[in-house]
Amino acid sequence: MSVSASVNLKLEKEVQVYEKKYRGRELPGFINYKTFETMVKEQVKELEEPAVQGLKDIGDAVRKTFIQLAQTSFAGLPNLIKTTKAKIESIRQKMEDDAEKLLRTQFRMEMLVYTQDRTYSSSLNESKEEEEQNKIYQNNQGLVYMRNNHATLVELMLHLKSYYRIASQRLADQIPLVIRYHMLQEFATQLQRETLQLLQDRENTEYLLVEDLDVGTARVALQNRLHRLKQARAYLVKF
Repeated sequence: MSVSASVNLKLEKEVQVYEKKYRGRELPGFINYKTFETMVKEQVKELEEPAVQGLKDIGDAVRKTFIQLAQTSFAGLPNLIKTTKAKIESIRQKMEDDAEKLLRTQFRMEMLVYTQDRTYSSSLNESKEEEEQNKIYQNNQGLVYMRNNHATLVELMLHLKSYYRIASQRLADQIPLVIRYHMLQEFATQLQRETLQLLQDRENTEYLLVEDLDVGTARVALQNRLHRLKQARAYLVKF
């Protein structure tokens, strides 16, 4: 089942309990805006925690990638790798916190339940066309009895689907944008900046560039071998 179909099914179930949970003394054909607003808020609110979890998952993946890059780039320099890892963890936490604040602010703004009239009218017309194509008005089960207050429920369903389409599309654009900006662009930029500053710090340069014991030993051995080869070459030239 597609995400859209799953959401529509969930909205239909919400509308099924409409009379018990929300409906007051409204006459047939009357849609209470407060009811519509409450149901929309509930549906949009359910997207918040998955969005934040997605942010954390991406942040963790980016962190691992940067750590692997540091280990590859600074192989044999354990102090530099350790310091860079600490930088990565610190920057990741800051960027993740900033991104989460923006995401939660976005969801708080969505609780205002707002869209432009033209945008909403277009979405509503699209929902009505979809319902007609699915022949929902000819179905004799569930919500779609076209009589008495059931017509009101069908209309409520159309409004819910129409607004949810707008809100979900808005979030589908905004959420990846926030994550990409903070966890990719800003994370990389800040890490590059702080790494350069780290290497330009003369007081700590010697400590950071201390080589791993095995690497240092191997280098000395290679240098000694090179020296002996040069000596041998010099002897051969004289001979």
